[in-house]
Amino acid sequence: MPHLRLGTFPKLGVTGAALATFTGRSIGVLYQFYRLLRGTERIRILRSQIHLNFTVLLRLLRVSLTGILQFMIAHTSWIGLVRIVSIFGSAALAGYTIAIRILIFVLMPSWVSATPPPPSLARTSAPSSPSVRKLPSGAPVFTT
Repeated sequence: MPHLRLGTFPKLGVTGAALATFTGRSIGVLYQFYRLLRGTERIRILRSQIHLNFTVLLRLLRVSLTGILQFMIAHTSWIGLVRIVSIFGSAALAGYTIAIRILIFVLMPSWVSATPPPPSLARTSAPSSPSVRKLPSGAPVFTT
């Protein structure tokens, strides 16, 4: 058993990894709330500003419902594939998991490049826009 300052702690394997992740993230969120609600930082959240607006929450849920369903279908199918591959043993499951991670890593740049920039960014970063002409002095003239 590993020895910590708090005493001995049993090896928990995957359960221990899940508990450590949950504990670390929970402590991080609590610390963020502590800093934001304290009122001494640049960004302050007052207790009077925290309230639930159910009409906005319902509108957000209605707008995001299709995305939630798409996410659930993708992850449910992935769990189903893992279950099917696990029938063939741990080596096949490990190979499948590594292959999926490599595939996701390789596809990440294409996801980013397939996402269109926001209109404000496209407008300001365009090298030459048909709506902008230059005078002989070099000053831009904006036309509509």
